[in-house]
Amino acid sequence: MRSLFVLIFIIFSIVLFGQEEKRLALVIGNSNYEKGALKNPVNDAELVAKTLDSLNFDVILKTNLESRSEFIRAVREFGQKRAEYDVAFIYYAGHGIQVDNENFLLPTKEEFLSEDDVLDFGVSVQNVLRYLESESEKVNILILDACRDNPFELKWNATRSLKGSGLAKIPPPTGSLIAFSTDAGSTAADGASENSIYCKSLCKNFLLEDISIDQVFRNVRFDVLNETNRKQRPVESSQLTGQTFYLLKPSANLYIQKIDSMITNKMFNEGLLLSNIAIFLYPENSTLLTKRGHVNSLLENNLEAFKDYSSALKINPKQVDAYFTQIDFGNDLDDVGIIQHLNFVELGEELDVYDNWISLDKNNAIAYQERARYFNWELNEVDLSIKDLDTALSLVKNDSNHKYSLNNYILKNPEINFSHYLLSTIYINFSYVYQDCQKYENALKFANLSCNLNKSKKGPIAGWSYYSKASSLELLGRLDDAEKFYKKSIEKMPDQIQNFLSLAKIYNTKGKIESAIACYDNAHKISNQTGIKFWKNLSIFYKAILNYTNNNYYLALESLNRLEYLEENQNSRIHLVKFLIYKDLNVFDLAIRDLENYLIGCCFYHENKNLGEDWFKEIPLNKNFKIPDSDFYKWVYSKSQKNIAVPWKGNDDLNFEIKDFITKYYN
Repeated sequence: MRSLFVLIFIIFSIVLFGQEEKRLALVIGNSNYEKGALKNPVNDAELVAKTLDSLNFDVILKTNLESRSEFIRAVREFGQKRAEYDVAFIYYAGHGIQVDNENFLLPTKEEFLSEDDVLDFGVSVQNVLRYLESESEKVNILILDACRDNPFELKWNATRSLKGSGLAKIPPPTGSLIAFSTDAGSTAADGASENSIYCKSLCKNFLLEDISIDQVFRNVRFDVLNETNRKQRPVESSQLTGQTFYLLKPSANLYIQKIDSMITNKMFNEGLLLSNIAIFLYPENSTLLTKRGHVNSLLENNLEAFKDYSSALKINPKQVDAYFTQIDFGNDLDDVGIIQHLNFVELGEELDVYDNWISLDKNNAIAYQERARYFNWELNEVDLSIKDLDTALSLVKNDSNHKYSLNNYILKNPEINFSHYLLSTIYINFSYVYQDCQKYENALKFANLSCNLNKSKKGPIAGWSYYSKASSLELLGRLDDAEKFYKKSIEKMPDQIQNFLSLAKIYNTKGKIESAIACYDNAHKISNQTGIKFWKNLSIFYKAILNYTNNNYYLALESLNRLEYLEENQNSRIHLVKFLIYKDLNVFDLAIRDLENYLIGCCFYHENKNLGEDWFKEIPLNKNFKIPDSDFYKWVYSKSQKNIAVPWKGNDDLNFEIKDFITKYYN
């Protein structure tokens, strides 16, 4: 929740980020003193000026101001422009001393033999502050990288600070921050290199993205304390008002990194909020649109995800991660991208999406892999699927091609062996294709290749390697071995629900009903944690079927009624199982009600309107009557079992069973 509140705060700052602030800087470096010459202030001033210029400041740079009048003219030039700007910086490097609690900055060629000389020929800091005090609702920063002591207490030398009382503390005006390179009574080293320690740290931290000005000075203090063995301690005092000020607003790349981190940590709502902010600032950034598409996809905002991916590809057709991205959460995987939402594509143009991707990304093995999956699962084109997987495998075996696939992955652990990762995922997909075309030995061969790459590893790719091996063994009828490797898969990726659903079917087939129920409960628990509605509801539905097939009617009804509420009556199969339960319980009116709801929900009624007003009663006369889910009760048994006994008395043809029930009910 805390991170969500932080993001909400960012929204209130969005106007500040969204507009271009006008920025003004006065930078002064005085080195060439008649007495106590300093080596680095001019170098420091030039480095600060260059840094502020890169941050869109209009910079007034002055070096070696010789006289008080020249110094005053420089300050006045800044002061006359101040009102036109939103942000003002003043940086001074050189000698500065205190007389009677008033701080003075020293020109280089005036003669300072007494305190009266300082009063007459030095420039009071108050002369500078008056231009800041008049703009109290804006951002004002004054940095005094100067001697903190009176040089008349000792002989002049090449440090910016000597022992003594130091510069007087200055209460910053409202709307201002005043920073000193060192605390009172301490030495601010001029530096052994071309720049002082303080200046180098200051400019380094100025250029950090998404760092508030307050954090900049905290970082500088940390750096200088470390570099000087805690002998020099920079200090600052702030009376800044309004929104947090950032010298360098977050770049699109910084937002992208943060969104990726939120995705891998499953902070999807926060990721959506940050994506919206980033796209407000960078509306034409195709990568940010793609990232928001990922978040919307993970939140099951499917139409919004499709719109984001489409917009990203319209801006940049080579935004390859908009086609497909696999997210490795550490314990499980999820696939996102426009190919997950092809139901929103014009009918007949689905394959074009894959073809477009490959035409733009010919050396990317994953593009061929994903088209292979589409050929296999959607078009039943096994030969084309295997051909694409062969191409993907040949590409992956050339290490120089791996870079083309990197953008298609968001990895929780970026230190993984990416070569093994790519090979494994292609082997796994070979295994699935061979399973679907009933070449189970080939499926097992490729599953073993993937397992061999992942024996000592944990994580989802290792888990899916063992899952593909377990499912291949299951299809070969080797249920004991399949159970063993499903359990190994759970060890590798304990948060993957499919393992528990598959293992439950093995247990049910073996007659271990309590173990099967426990697996469905585990699947439901994990799906509650992930918040993915599909898996949560599927685990409830399978548990209901399992209870029904084992004659636990009331437990099954309890699950189905709960699921009916969660699905908002969208799943017609719920009514099919409820019909069978009420039929077996001899509650015929409710059985007829749910059967009618099922047939309407599965489009039977809409496809057979010629049956007339009494369409339901006429079903027994319809020779072409066939429901789409006649083998639903096999869904909770092992896939290797071809001839499972029907879980109710009567004909094993469910279509006949329904016709027979309607006939008996109305007669």
